[in-house]
Amino acid sequence: MSHTKLLYHIVFRTKYSIAAIKHESEKDLYRYIWNYCKRNECVLYRIGGMPDHIHMLIQIPASSCMADFVHNLKISTNYFIRNHPERFPDYQGWNKSYFAASCSVSHVNKITGYIANQKKHHETEDSIAEFKRLTESILTA
Repeated sequence: MSHTKLLYHIVFRTKYSIAAIKHESEKDLYRYIWNYCKRNECVLYRIGGMPDHIHMLIQIPASSCMADFVHNLKISTNYFIRNHPERFPDYQGWNKSYFAASCSVSHVNKITGYIANQKKHHETEDSIAEFKRLTESILTA
């Protein structure tokens, strides 16, 4: 029997980086994403973010393509958000781009901690700078 553990740190932003995920509604969106992951046989280790972006540490099945997973997740969450305009009045959609990096099992605690502390982290770095830093780290790794 084969066994895989394919872990990814995924980040995606709202269209135009609009602060559309309000604090009082983020838990509803995160719960929706958690259920989406369960339905798709994924393990969501951690989710968190800011009003303009979401971070996830996720394990996906070997039979799943990570790009397809992100694409379909964005479609599904877009549908959820648009059906709850009272909770997400400023939402205009997701940005086309996203960040994804494979992760070692040995880094799970570090990455889940990073995701859990997004609000504190963004006291010193804005979302655009963070996204740029993450994408540049892939190129220099």
